[in-house]
Amino acid sequence: SATDEALTDSPLAMCLQAEIYIRKDNLAEAHKVLDQVGQSLAVNGAVSHQTRYRWAVAKLLAAENQFDEALEIYRDITTLASDKGLAWMRARLEIDWANVLLQRAQPGDLVNAREKLIDAAAAFKQMGANGYLEQVTAQLGLLENSAAH
Repeated sequence: SATDEALTDSPLAMCLQAEIYIRKDNLAEAHKVLDQVGQSLAVNGAVSHQTRYRWAVAKLLAAENQFDEALEIYRDITTLASDKGLAWMRARLEIDWANVLLQRAQPGDLVNAREKLIDAAAAFKQMGANGYLEQVTAQLGLLENSAAH
């Protein structure tokens, strides 16, 4: 139906589709979808759609081991989310940012990743998002255990 097409053609739905392709390691399809989103947003893109698009692009760059480029996007969009008062988005971005730092594994990345996860945990605790708080706390526990060995 037309409604279904409108939903699947929306930038947000297309970004989610790209993220599914990334998780399935189908990076070529993820590129195609994100190229389409990028073209449509260049013409008329709400800030929320631009941010969601850039988040998906950062995930794709990280999957391609282009860590510095991915981290630059995470820095930008996390600042934007923070400036706009989007606490949940900022905390979710910090989790992804931390995971890219852990993937890159350069000197200082472990400490920076831990700081991002601690910030995310504090934000989730403040907003009562207990499921996310448990996930982040578990990840922090794993980092503590790996640092101890």
